Amino acid sequence: TALIADHSERLPIKVCMKNKKGTNCSRCLKCLRTINDLYILGYNPNEFGFHTTEELAKRDFEKELQILLGKNAKKYQIETHFFVDILRYIEEHNLAKPDSYASWYYNLLIDHPLVIQYHQNLEKYHQTHR
Repeated sequence: TALIADHSERLPIKVCMKNKKGTNCSRCLKCLRTINDLYILGYNPNEFGFHTTEELAKRDFEKELQILLGKNAKKYQIETHFFVDILRYIEEHNLAKPDSYASWYYNLLIDHPLVIQYHQNLEKYHQTHR
């Protein structure tokens, strides 16, 4: 996301697989992952073709996490890879400043059941493939 945002000159980024009109719905998980990334990186997602606010993005993302918890294990394992990736990025770049979007995201997910399950599954995988 950083690479694209840094070189897009604020042109719309089309990521949505849900909206067939060529725009982003700004509500599906794929849109929300990108919106979160942009906020965490210090960008305004609205400059890239999304329609949201920080409050709306937080609310919608929390709702999507609840939906993911109700889905099958395969689905959330795949999705959680993106969450864990951005958590690592936040840590490596020391972005979890007090009251920042990155801090909210980090605190929401670091001990989230999806992330815990992801790490447990990863550990199981490494134990069986040694």
